[in-house]
Amino acid sequence: MNRWGVLIGAPRLMAFLFMLAKDCGILILGRLLMPSTVHAHSPITTLYVVRHGETDYNAVGRFQGHIDRPLTAAGLAQADALASRFRDLPLDVIYSSDLIRARATGEAVGSIKQLPVNCDERLRERHLGVLQGMSAATAREQCPDVWRSYKGRNPDYRIPDGETRRECHVRILEALEEIVHRHPGKAVLVTAHGGILDSIFRHVNHIPLDAHRRWRLWNAALNRFSHNSDGWRLDTWGDITHLAGSGCNDDY
Repeated sequence: MNRWGVLIGAPRLMAFLFMLAKDCGILILGRLLMPSTVHAHSPITTLYVVRHGETDYNAVGRFQGHIDRPLTAAGLAQADALASRFRDLPLDVIYSSDLIRARATGEAVGSIKQLPVNCDERLRERHLGVLQGMSAATAREQCPDVWRSYKGRNPDYRIPDGETRRECHVRILEALEEIVHRHPGKAVLVTAHGGILDSIFRHVNHIPLDAHRRWRLWNAALNRFSHNSDGWRLDTWGDITHLAGSGCNDDY
């Protein structure tokens, strides 16, 4: 018997529950009742965040940070594959780090979508100070104390001449929040760096900055988020189906 005192048969019961779910802001997903996170008055912004294609430093395992290295032939192929992936995807605007490896990746997509690339320095990789240009083996040998502190993941440890993890994280989120609020209901691409992917992944999934990374940061992989007035949602992570034959790299 429902709230109006009427007995409901099985078919009508299902219809009644569906109507009640809609009234209460509940979505029926299979057998689960989950709170709806999408409001009709809150447009959803789709944000694609993509790490740049491969550089020579990626290929040999050297830290880049703010060092401005161009894409290799493999990196250019990855950028072209990414651009082809976007050929049939809606896209309204492109943002990029101003470093050439990220900018060239965004420009490959922009050429297909006929969109300009808007550069923002806040989307740069973390400044790795004295570690920039070194391999892990060289860093362990030449500056072991710095290397141990860097690997210790203290968010407030400052690499000599560089940034703390927290400083980098704050500027990245500031830029991304500003971008999604500037383009409500639009589809936005950001081409950037591994550190930017790491920050947004941690933010959306509520993972502390000092937690060790257990997720991949592939070159030119497709990572998609949704944003509206209720906050962030991760939709797709590490999609590299378009990179078959182009290769990819998880180092940064």
